Amino acid sequence: MLRERLLNAHPAGKRAFRFRSREVSRLEAFSDCVFALAITLIVIALEVPKTVASLLEIMRSVPVFAVCFATLLNVWWVHHRFFRRYGLNDLPVFLLNGALLFLVLLYVYPLRFLFGQFFGTDPRTPIDVVEARELFTIYGSGFAAVYLVFVLMHVHAWRMREVLGLDELERWLTLETIAHHAALVCIGLVSVAIAIFAEPEHISYAGFSFFAIPIVLTAVGTWFGRRIGPLERRSPVVEK
Repeated sequence: MLRERLLNAHPAGKRAFRFRSREVSRLEAFSDCVFALAITLIVIALEVPKTVASLLEIMRSVPVFAVCFATLLNVWWVHHRFFRRYGLNDLPVFLLNGALLFLVLLYVYPLRFLFGQFFGTDPRTPIDVVEARELFTIYGSGFAAVYLVFVLMHVHAWRMREVLGLDELERWLTLETIAHHAALVCIGLVSVAIAIFAEPEHISYAGFSFFAIPIVLTAVGTWFGRRIGPLERRSPVVEK
């Protein structure tokens, strides 16, 4: 009962995207195991601290774990929503999903290292200009690659729109999702470009470029909201 209520939850007065799959497939179950492994790789400590000093050292790493966990949780949510909305398990989705899982496991290491250095919880190692360029290039490339896979997965769903029976609202929501992920890909590539080509004193902008994410996504959401809003108000029905 609770699961059904959560699946059918939607903002008042708005038409929700119809779920075409409610059962967890083997592909999703395997993916959840990989996401669980990725979270294990960023865990604060693998054993219970035995002294107050070790406990305090672990607690100083909480901000890093929180940011990494939230990042992976967002990736998992996008993955989960894709399978609920479209219910696709064909060969293109299988291949793209495999690529996504590979990237997630690979992305964990630069994610954990970068934020460990940012928050100062990990032992700081001197990073010269060349290493800073490489670090931001690796992180930005991984970030862009993850969301590029999501773009390709949703483009595949868009191509299957007739087979899936997507109505006008669902088509616009699919296009909005593609635009959101494409914007994130662009931000990741901008970060990589700054890391590669910027002057040494400006390399830090490669990291600051990610602070543009809320602004860019708000602009994309506003543009699509003007077109999706009237459709939601005309057909305020629940998911089926």
